[in-house]
Amino acid sequence: EKDEEAFLRYYERYHRLVLYEAEKIVGPSAAEDVMQNTFVYIAKHFSTFRSGSSKKVTHLAALCARRKSVGLSSPGCKTGRPSRG
Repeated sequence: EKDEEAFLRYYERYHRLVLYEAEKIVGPSAAEDVMQNTFVYIAKHFSTFRSGSSKKVTHLAALCARRKSVGLSSPGCKTGRPSRG
């Protein structure tokens, strides 16, 4: 399977969750930008997200959205690997 096709399916599956997490922090007007920034990050590190279990992937995507919403980076969002702990 091509990475582009896999990423598009990933986006379709998780974009609502990422948008929801962003809206909780920055509100609806800025949430779209946060979601886009989150998925730009995910696209650059897609092999890491793609290889994780769906529960871990969901958690990491939501965490990245939260961190990007408040202008922070988390260890998982900075390096593309889930943080330990």
